[in-house]
Amino acid sequence: MKGLLIALLFLSIGYQTVLPASEAVIVNDKTEFIIKNKNKGIRKKSLTILVLTEGGNRHTTVNLVEDKYTTIKNLNVVIKDTSGRVLRELKEEDIIISNISSGGTFHSDDKRHKVDLSYNSFPYLVEIEYEIEINTLFLMSSHARWQPQTEIPVKRSEFSLIEEETVPYRCFNEGIAIEPTVSTEGNIKKSTWILNKIPPLKDKKLMPPEDLQKILLFFVPISFTIDNTAGSFRSWEDFGRWYYELIRKQDSYRLPATVMNEIHSLVDGITDPYVKINLLYNYLQDNTRYVAIELGIGSWIPYTAEWVCENRFGDCKDLSNFMIALLKEAGIRACPALIKMRNLGIIRPECPVSEFNHVITCIPFKTDTVWLECTSDYLTAGELPYVDEGCNVLLIGDQGGKLVKTPQSTANENVWNSILEGRISRNGSLNFTASITTSGKEKQYYSYLLKLTQSSEQEYSLKKYLCSNFVINQLANYQFIQSPEDNKSITINLSGEISNVGRSVGKRLFLNANIFNNLPRDLLDEKDSTRAILFNYPVTKTDNISISVPVSYKIEVKPENVNIESPYGYYHTQTEISGSKITYIRTLEIRERYISENRYQDFLAFYKKVGLVDTGNFIFVKR
Repeated sequence: MKGLLIALLFLSIGYQTVLPASEAVIVNDKTEFIIKNKNKGIRKKSLTILVLTEGGNRHTTVNLVEDKYTTIKNLNVVIKDTSGRVLRELKEEDIIISNISSGGTFHSDDKRHKVDLSYNSFPYLVEIEYEIEINTLFLMSSHARWQPQTEIPVKRSEFSLIEEETVPYRCFNEGIAIEPTVSTEGNIKKSTWILNKIPPLKDKKLMPPEDLQKILLFFVPISFTIDNTAGSFRSWEDFGRWYYELIRKQDSYRLPATVMNEIHSLVDGITDPYVKINLLYNYLQDNTRYVAIELGIGSWIPYTAEWVCENRFGDCKDLSNFMIALLKEAGIRACPALIKMRNLGIIRPECPVSEFNHVITCIPFKTDTVWLECTSDYLTAGELPYVDEGCNVLLIGDQGGKLVKTPQSTANENVWNSILEGRISRNGSLNFTASITTSGKEKQYYSYLLKLTQSSEQEYSLKKYLCSNFVINQLANYQFIQSPEDNKSITINLSGEISNVGRSVGKRLFLNANIFNNLPRDLLDEKDSTRAILFNYPVTKTDNISISVPVSYKIEVKPENVNIESPYGYYHTQTEISGSKITYIRTLEIRERYISENRYQDFLAFYKKVGLVDTGNFIFVKR
């Protein structure tokens, strides 16, 4: 009733005067987390949403996940009109419960509870309530968490931490300047934070995921117990020690005798450890495949190397564990590294907590470190996908955990070079032959395409991925050539037809020769004063494009040669005319992956200069 009264008041004064116009508004958002004891907590949620347009219906969907450690209770959804009249109430058959076993997941004990109630007359109110009970404070940081900013405006948001039993914890706060109101009743302590008029999230292209949520409060217990194992978040060292003991207790690295013999036949007599690593990584790829299996604490404990040998599949932690066992048998020391992939955010060094979602393998040498992504069947040994680069990872050893950073590749390593010869037809299409050589991260997508068994999938992906500005109508043929010595580059030779490269307007022909690598328009059109940017990786791209136009045309306007130097990158274009043939050479180097907020405007100035030149046309006129 309180949420309804607030909503009615909100309507009476006009929601547009309080918060920006939107398809829906959260009128009241209340969250409580109750610490019952050292092993149990309850998250209580109540939410009132004012839905203003049909597009706002998507904000009324409830998605909750239940597993061995969490129980969903008292789920209720009610739809009312703005006078308070009940239009629809949740029925048992409205709750869709399903196992979460999609994508690469073979089996999981997670169950999704989904409710999708909406109404077709606007505006209307949705009141949502539920409780989630957790039986281990290992999960406390996920449930004792307040993220009041959403895709839509929020009129009022409240979070309370209720301590029925004293349990030591740490509080992590980002973007919340207010102090809580604290009250006590007997032995129960209650701390409450309230925010009003919260604007919607900015969801911008290339924004770092950690910047999508600028208002954040969460709590982490100092110690925890899960499945009769005790651990601590007091430090990264302590948390790593808990994980190490999970592995040690089950003798994870023991291999069957047959596999041991295979390993020795591969590497015995080889003295170069890097050659051994390459051979063993190929063995892993040839004999296993990635499948996720997430059951209880099994989402943390890897299956043993013997189990992987028997079943020939596993998830990231299983395959990393197996790889470490292979290396150990070959006399090479390695360890698991817990990682949160960069496209999902960052691990805060000052905040020991379980936010990792992946495991890779680390091989430390005295003067070098080799990293292995063990779920991939197309990378080479020592290569990391871009989502694993520049991440804080937790190395696990007998002394506990140690937080280090994975390497970040450079623009000199991630390289694209294209050479294209083509001829414009009278309808503006470009018939072409091209050779594209890629290395580093630019190569990895084509390594993946090489693994596809269906040529139709390869052709579809090439058509979609190669041209950012035009549509490839037809690929007459294509061929992948991998460098035979070290697999460090892939060349794609192809020919076909690209539509609408030339545009006829009256007696003039407009031709943009930047065939492959136009910049995304949404970033070029931005007007934000400050924000950070995260690219997939630094890169250097060079295109050498030669195009012949019909002899009935002569050049009228030729783009000027351009050189732009910046701390953030380098841009160069060069154009030449020889008879009816144009040559266009373009190089763009993006030197940094991450651009901080305080450097955004300088970077954007460079980026927009590049974008402006990229849109330039050769203009021909009929003779």
